[in-house]
Amino acid sequence: MAIWHDVTLEDAIQDLVKDAPLIAAACDSDQLPPFKSEKNTEQVLEDHEIRLGRPIPTPVREVFLKLTGVSSELRWMRTLTSTILQTVADSDWVDIYNEFDVENSDSPWIRDDYYNFAQTTDGVGITYCASPPNLRPGSIIMFDSECDNELLDLYSKEDCYTPIVILADSLAEWLVRWKACGYEELAFPGIAKEGPPAVLRDFLEDHIRLNPTVVWAKEQLAELGANTA
Repeated sequence: MAIWHDVTLEDAIQDLVKDAPLIAAACDSDQLPPFKSEKNTEQVLEDHEIRLGRPIPTPVREVFLKLTGVSSELRWMRTLTSTILQTVADSDWVDIYNEFDVENSDSPWIRDDYYNFAQTTDGVGITYCASPPNLRPGSIIMFDSECDNELLDLYSKEDCYTPIVILADSLAEWLVRWKACGYEELAFPGIAKEGPPAVLRDFLEDHIRLNPTVVWAKEQLAELGANTA
């Protein structure tokens, strides 16, 4: 079983805090932090919630309060799938109708609440789902127009198709997987090929569990098995 299963949010946050000196020592000085060094306070969060007109989801709020600000020396790799936790000011609820130009959709995904708390280098948002249909409350997803997950489409019309990729059952599991995968989001075709084979295998098997129709992950898992046999 992957190390990120059945982990608590508090343990996930504390694990990242403890890892800070190791990350700093292993990275070059011209790289950027995987989460911002600004120190958040209750007042910072409350002010942002007033601007949003609604509360930040509780697990995301805990991450902003306890994780950001732990070290200004944390670094990340500047690659396509490198992922950084956003600042509180940059985080926001997703307006599905405006973001994806949804028109007259009866999909149950339209009626959920989504909160972007992280982002890959090329602008793909990592999103907390309050109560997604057929998934655990608090699941982590991303909207990706280039993936092949055909069962969980947000909406579909002639000129636009935006599927949903499930990344984790909870924010805690996503944080632990994020660290285990080198602060990279590997849920893109062709990306999960470099790194410890055991971590890659755990990621691919878990990604297939969450997204049963994703072909590329099955192909990469088979390739990994052939290379390590």
